[in-house]
Amino acid sequence: MTYTPDDAQLIKDLELEWDVIDGFFGRFSTADWMRPHGKDWTFGDVPYHLMVFHNLFAESLRRGTNHDGEPEIRTLRELNQWNAARFQQRPTNQTGAQSFGLLKRSIENMHTAMRALGNPEPDMDRPCWLPLLRVRGVHTARIAIDYTYWHDWLHLCEANLRYNDHLPRYTDEMMHRALNFHMHITARSVDPSKITGDYVWHLDLLGNGGGAWTFNFSPNVPVLVQQGLIGTPNLHTTRTIADYLKLTAFNMMRINPLQTMFNSARSYEARKLAHIQALFNGSEDQVMQPIEDAEIEPEIVA
Repeated sequence: MTYTPDDAQLIKDLELEWDVIDGFFGRFSTADWMRPHGKDWTFGDVPYHLMVFHNLFAESLRRGTNHDGEPEIRTLRELNQWNAARFQQRPTNQTGAQSFGLLKRSIENMHTAMRALGNPEPDMDRPCWLPLLRVRGVHTARIAIDYTYWHDWLHLCEANLRYNDHLPRYTDEMMHRALNFHMHITARSVDPSKITGDYVWHLDLLGNGGGAWTFNFSPNVPVLVQQGLIGTPNLHTTRTIADYLKLTAFNMMRINPLQTMFNSARSYEARKLAHIQALFNGSEDQVMQPIEDAEIEPEIVA
């Protein structure tokens, strides 16, 4: 059993994140819930979706490695089908405010599941089985909780940017934690068999909680992500956190990324970039590569 200062901070950050969620959605009016949220959703869909994921991960923490033959979700197509099936289970007359109430209950389910890991020091090394894409398979409870934190962060960032064009009010440490997890999740979107050469990409994100990351691409090898600017890059991108997320995660910028993110790149760099962008934008049927716990978890000193 291991419970580190970073584990304690992760749980504290998750609790603070849930406070931010409550503060954001808690002021919504009926009209706010009905506002469009992207192409297919309304804002009322967001708390329902988060509720589904909280309950899923709370159940994973409770069951441990026993998953009763539940199938893995390996591709975006399978994920979209799974999400659609969950939304079909929602009563047709359920309001956004009612979904928000269910979201708050799902947070209590997460509290119960985390307390069952041990109180006051949960066993963050306890294995549990997760079904989803890049975290499918057996992982530590630490990864399950970290993924929950990231997933809530991602949807809260999108909701805030669509609602008022601002990022949510996270501390610098909270924002950086989520961004770092995001970089590793993003890297596992790439199919190593599609990489045709060696590339080094430096990504520099500006704003509170931002930072720098190095992506190393090599044929048939999972993309390596490291914090900091390491080595000599083929490409160096500098963006604000908000613009980076709008462009790469939320499809909120109707502009050519080759012209905006890398407009200073020389032609050979632009060709490399076009290849890298294609790698991140795989097909709906691409089988995602699961992360290894060691990629995300900080080094534990005995």
